[in-house]
Amino acid sequence: MNPRINISRLCYVSEQSALREGDSIFVSQYLFRRIRYPSMFFPLVTLALPRAEGKRLREDSSRVAISRFENMRIHFLPAPRRRPIRWLMQWWALRDPIREADAVCVNIPEESGFLAALICRMQKKPLLVQVLGDWKNAVLFGGRPGIARTVKSWLGDWMARTAVRSATLVFAQGRALFDQCRAINPRATRSDMVHSTVTEEEFFERPTIEFHEPLRILTVCRLEPGKGLEVLARSIRTLLEDGLKVEWWCVGQGPSERSLQGLAESLGISECVKFAGYVPHGPKLFEFYRQADIFVLPSFHEGIPNVILEAMAHSMPIVATDVGSVCQVITNGVEGVLTPPGETRLLAKAIRRLANDWVGARLMGNAAFLKARGYRADSFSSLHRRLIETAFGTLNTVPPFDDNAAAAQSAQS
Repeated sequence: MNPRINISRLCYVSEQSALREGDSIFVSQYLFRRIRYPSMFFPLVTLALPRAEGKRLREDSSRVAISRFENMRIHFLPAPRRRPIRWLMQWWALRDPIREADAVCVNIPEESGFLAALICRMQKKPLLVQVLGDWKNAVLFGGRPGIARTVKSWLGDWMARTAVRSATLVFAQGRALFDQCRAINPRATRSDMVHSTVTEEEFFERPTIEFHEPLRILTVCRLEPGKGLEVLARSIRTLLEDGLKVEWWCVGQGPSERSLQGLAESLGISECVKFAGYVPHGPKLFEFYRQADIFVLPSFHEGIPNVILEAMAHSMPIVATDVGSVCQVITNGVEGVLTPPGETRLLAKAIRRLANDWVGARLMGNAAFLKARGYRADSFSSLHRRLIETAFGTLNTVPPFDDNAAAAQSAQS
């Protein structure tokens, strides 16, 4: 598009839900962190989201009243359980808000994002696709392997490729996904950073002191098969058998929670594991980072995990698997230790390496703290605005987005 064309209206499509309570509409802190960019650049934003009917938001203890932002309005999407019916109803519901917008933003992997991308192609509407993860791997590692899961992973890969081909502009989560998208649509792929950023409140420069005894290992993530937490549980047992005293703090919730608790019991490590459940982003979560010694994330697939950047900002040495774009933020032996996915003994060895050299581990934490400075949210906002204006047109001036004011609008349940 001609960059001299003025644009002001964005339609942001997501399958993350919004909750109405009286005259107020809330979204989770997690979703708000996603939509902050590029919504902050547009004078008028329509959020096309499903409605959380008869239930609370998963992150309801840390919500943002989106209805208080003058430039935002909500267009609720139908979300019946049966996929064919949901697709048909959302297809119909998305046509008008997309037609009225100057530009559309969708997230991949999300089914509603794929549908919106198809509508944008039909309406010849400028489209920003934010690729947050590898759809194929997300499905492949999302449960028990089998023919049906393999077919679904192929379908997810096709939908992701279709959306990227339809895009005017593509932002990808990390260099690995960026390279994949650039091979599909080289003219549109322009940034390898989407929303994995940290804010100033998350930085904590840790004093140079010895690790706790027992060693405190922290994991923060959604509890699902793709995160490799079963591997970490077995590594914890290996460490205990080798005589290392450890505690594992597992923060998060998800479909694997019960199976992980059962595995911990069967491995005989229940007394050393604390399942903290969901902890909202904010002071309570930051306290976990500050009180733990080592951050471990043994995923089978990732982009750039926000939790790794959060741990780095808290001066923590990292043990992670060398998947996706993790190596973009963690250099093996500098900010932490990288291991192959699924390797129980190698993961245990990496943790033991840091436990046996707390001085070296603290140096890694210091290096992580310094590197995280390069991933502050304000470092990417001006770049992304320039890319959006180059692709879509000149944005009308909007007041600066106040993150502190947004945080103040978080409502407690």
